[in-house]
Amino acid sequence: MTDTYAAAPRVVDARLELPFDQYQRYRVTADVLAAFGVEPGSLVLEVGGGPGPLEAFLPEHELVVSDISGAHLGRFLLADGAALPFADQTFAVVVTLDTLEHVPARFRPAFLSELLRVSEDLVVLSAPFASPELELAEEALNEFIRARFQGDFPTLDEHADNGLPELEPTIAALAHDGFSAATLPSGYLPRWLAGMLVHHELLATGVPHLGKLHAYYNEVVSPLDCREPSYRHVIVAARHRPMAEVERVVDSLRSSEPAGSGQAALNAIASSVLTQRLNAVARTDLLGRELDESRELAEARLRDVADRDAHILELERRLQDMQLEQDALRAEAERRWMLGLPHAARRVRAKLSRSKETNPQ
Repeated sequence: MTDTYAAAPRVVDARLELPFDQYQRYRVTADVLAAFGVEPGSLVLEVGGGPGPLEAFLPEHELVVSDISGAHLGRFLLADGAALPFADQTFAVVVTLDTLEHVPARFRPAFLSELLRVSEDLVVLSAPFASPELELAEEALNEFIRARFQGDFPTLDEHADNGLPELEPTIAALAHDGFSAATLPSGYLPRWLAGMLVHHELLATGVPHLGKLHAYYNEVVSPLDCREPSYRHVIVAARHRPMAEVERVVDSLRSSEPAGSGQAALNAIASSVLTQRLNAVARTDLLGRELDESRELAEARLRDVADRDAHILELERRLQDMQLEQDALRAEAERRWMLGLPHAARRVRAKLSRSKETNPQ
């Protein structure tokens, strides 16, 4: 009998299953283009990215992706962001997401200038910008990763080596030549740090990718994270648009809910992960004890085998000595037998002679 009340399986948007830090940068970019009414089919350039992720969020646009390294393939091409191989105003929108901090400081002015040059309308730039709170959060995360994975985290190390960019000079660099610029916070810093710690703890524990866990966070919590203090800021620069319009559109994307919104969801996720971690620790301890017992048993078996091998070796040595002794006795017997032949022959002849003398024919 068919269950008329059976619910159809819930279909989860695959984009939601991205790790939250990646999802947020792509989601806010798509929201910016939609809010500014960028026409479907518009040509969009991403500088400093890879094929795939952003395209999934901008399916209605024509996307070209460039980076300084990688393999030229399809819409992905090799290009230096500080010297882009495109004519002026080639693209309706130019996007660069969490890339500026990886550009050495001496190349950043040229990099920003090239973004403006090849854009016809919008430039969308996101990056973590220097501040004491953010730098402390990155140092805390890096310390955790080093301790947990026994190794460096090259991405954060590069932030420190290059120095994080400054927000105000970057806004000023993008707000000239007819451009107006406004900023949007993205990635509420306290939740960003907690989420990154949980994410890397899951990686360290060996838990496989938990797409539904990411989907829950991205659907319930991520929309609340466009607020200060933030891990990154999104700078939107628009050519030939009034500053008031740019600010109004960008401000409409800010999270309006109280900062505490979403905390219950985050607490539930953290509690679930902590429980998983404690269970994993308990299982690890049990497996460790079982491993120690197995190791001790194996060592005892190895000692038994070593003792047996030594006994076998001793028996083989004794057998060899006995064979040598037997060979020596056999040789001595043969020698004595050979020495006794002439004497035996004389005795036989003497006996025959006496027999003839006693019984003459």
